[in-house]
Parts: sequence; C-alpha cells; structure tokens
Amino acid sequence: MAVTDNNASLFQKLPNELANRVFALLPNRDIKNLRLTCRHLGHVPLRFDRVFTSANPLNIKVFLAAANHDNSRQQVQEFIWDDATFTSLGSRGIDSDFDYGSDEHESDDYDYPGLSRFEHRCREAIEDVGWRLVDEEDGNKQQTQINNLVPSRKSLQYYNQLVEKQGHFFESGADEKAIRYASQHSRFPYHTK
Repeated sequence: MAVTDNNASLFQKLPNELANRVFALLPNRDIKNLRLTCRHLGHVPLRFDRVFTSANPLNIKVFLAAANHDNSRQQVQEFIWDDATFTSLGSRGIDSDFDYGSDEHESDDYDYPGLSRFEHRCREAIEDVGWRLVDEEDGNKQQTQINNLVPSRKSLQYYNQLVEKQGHFFESGADEKAIRYASQHSRFPYHTK
C-alpha cells in the first residue's frame, strides 16, 4: 500500500501539548534525527542550557548565532569560554626544541634515520597503537583512523595556519566583543554563570 500525503502528516495531527510532551522525553540526538524526517518536525527546537565559545572564529559565530536567536537565547543559563590557545612552534625551517626539523621527510615509510624527533615519536605511537589492535579488519575504527592519518608535515602546516588565524583573531578582539555583547545587551536573559 502506498503512503499518501494524508498519512505523511500524521504527526501534525497530534495536539501540540502531546507532541511537546513526547519531545520533552527525547534526548537531543533523537530530536536531531526526528528533525530530519519531515519539514514539520524540522522546527522542533533542540534543548541546551549552555553555549561554548573560544578564540576560534567559528565558535564565536555559533555563539553569536545563539545569542541572536530568539528561542535559543531564552534557554541558555551558562556560557563557557575556553581560554586554551595554540602556541607558536617556533620559526619555520630552523630546527627547534619542538621536535620539528628542517630535515623531516614526507615519505610514509617507517625508516627512522633523518626524521625529526617529532615525526619519530608520532610514528612510534602509531606503531604502538597498531600492535595493540586486536582486529585489523577494514571496519575497525582505529585501523581506519590509522590508515587516514595526515602526514606530520601537512598537520604542522595546518597547525601553523590555525596559530596565524588565532593571532589575527586576538588582534581584532572579536572574542571579547562577543562576550561583552552577550553580557551587556542581556542576550541570554536567564544567564547565571
């Protein structure tokens, strides 16, 4: 029997009070899945009582989106600012105490001569994980992660980009401005922490 439009909107026929009671019993991960099932349920709000921000442009963007969303901002009782930052690993091209050397190779073989101390330690850690793997089948999550590791040179380049972006971000003071905006303009009226 084919599904008709009348049956597809069955959830819409429930009284709001009953639907809200059902949603109140569900964890957010189930609400997220429900929201994907149809347009009507796509408007069911997620429940959260805290927002997180840090010295990261994307985190600030999400923080401000929550602060400016009429429904979301009413739920927030706490905002958390993570002050952890990236530290510069020294100048590029010069060997440093941070285990990155100008002589580091891009090769993925496990020959250790000529590798920086950092890459040497990374490869040893990967080998240790490999030895501890009980099941090395293709479906194994750990094995998949090991197979998809980014070479240390590329991860260092990405890390340096993050450090640079963070520096520009601190110069602009966007993180401080966002928190002041949320605090001074009462964007989170039930904020307690």
